[in-house]
Amino acid sequence: MANVSIITFLKDAPGYLKARIFILLSVVLAVLIVGLGSIAWIINLRREPALTEKVLEHSRKTASTVAQEYTFTYEIKDMSMAFINKKGSRTAYAQFTILFDCPDEESKHVMEMNRAKIITGIFEAGGDIYIEDLTAPLAAQGFEKFKSQVKIKLTEYFKSKGPRNVLIKEWVMN
Repeated sequence: MANVSIITFLKDAPGYLKARIFILLSVVLAVLIVGLGSIAWIINLRREPALTEKVLEHSRKTASTVAQEYTFTYEIKDMSMAFINKKGSRTAYAQFTILFDCPDEESKHVMEMNRAKIITGIFEAGGDIYIEDLTAPLAAQGFEKFKSQVKIKLTEYFKSKGPRNVLIKEWVMN
């Protein structure tokens, strides 16, 4: 077997082989540069404790930042549902708009994609609410109970992507 140098081999190699070798060498060089840069960054952080504290403080602030209420909202307009009295002898229909306060844009998107599941959850939550719960003198407690049951139901469905708060507006009941 003859002694062949790398330069002679690359001169005589076909074009596709030269391209593959060039790509391989480029990847190896990129990995080395990133690795050395990371090592230098870690060494720099160990030398300067103040810089380390700044990095940690920034990550704490970023992790604990939560969007203000009603920054990301999902709304279902003209929702209609029936309520009965406790005896089951009378039915009243309510029409309303329901607004969900989502913790982030991703959870809003999840709720938009699952509109049917949300409506099912609202109907299920309303199953335990009676006309008497939504009229004076129990109206305030009835609405709070309805909103909390909707929130519980949607948190069941969506886990961490569920709403932070529920708001009912434009309520009409006849």
